[in-house]
Amino acid sequence: MFKNKYDKEGLIIKEINNKNIIDDVKIIINNFFSKDINYYNSLSKEEFQKIAVECQNEVNKLEVQKKFYLSERNVFDELFFNEDLLHESVVFLRAVRPSKNSKNIEHPDMHRETFYSDHSHTPYVLNLWIPIKDVNSKNTLKYVPKSHLIADENIKTEIDKDWPGTVKKHSNGHKLGFFWMPKKIIEGVDLKSTTNMEFSNYEYALFSSMLIHGGAENNSDKIRFAIGFGLVPSNKLIQNKTFFASGGKNHYIKFN
Repeated sequence: MFKNKYDKEGLIIKEINNKNIIDDVKIIINNFFSKDINYYNSLSKEEFQKIAVECQNEVNKLEVQKKFYLSERNVFDELFFNEDLLHESVVFLRAVRPSKNSKNIEHPDMHRETFYSDHSHTPYVLNLWIPIKDVNSKNTLKYVPKSHLIADENIKTEIDKDWPGTVKKHSNGHKLGFFWMPKKIIEGVDLKSTTNMEFSNYEYALFSSMLIHGGAENNSDKIRFAIGFGLVPSNKLIQNKTFFASGGKNHYIKFN
């Protein structure tokens, strides 16, 4: 059931089995973001992302990857039959303020992971995007349906020097997984077909790294919180570099 849908759509949206995972992350977020929204909107991008990194560090003490894998083992066993999986060594916090001005543009533009990585394992990475708090149709992640089937060589991109969500290399924004040299699609993808990933409470998205996704501008009046990380079959991983976002650990590591 899951594999057929994943192969065809490149995307599965499913209710999580262990809801405590989301609840525990939400408690940490509420502790770090307890002030009025006007306070956070007044902060510079670097000031806001500093708080987000501190929150992300605390979230990473929860062993979310391991708990999530155990919770959704039936899905992963079907998608990756008899394959050992590795997980990213960091869980990213996706905290995005309302986009009332360019200062608050904190979401990546539409992309796929191979725009930013030429490693041979990248097309086999499975992305997880897990809404935590105040995710709705005005700020959710977007995607181009079935775009995982488009070959890389048929897509043309260029560096987008004017993207307001650009972060500095090795900054707090970089630790949060945002791009310091973002690209934009200029040919090969029908961006007019972009649609929302819609979620009910305690649902998450599991999608191919080749699916064109992003564009989750926050047009609501609250900060939108989600978390995310990637998984990859160990037999696809040939090169495993250290990862800045996780403080120098290997990018992908085994489940303990």
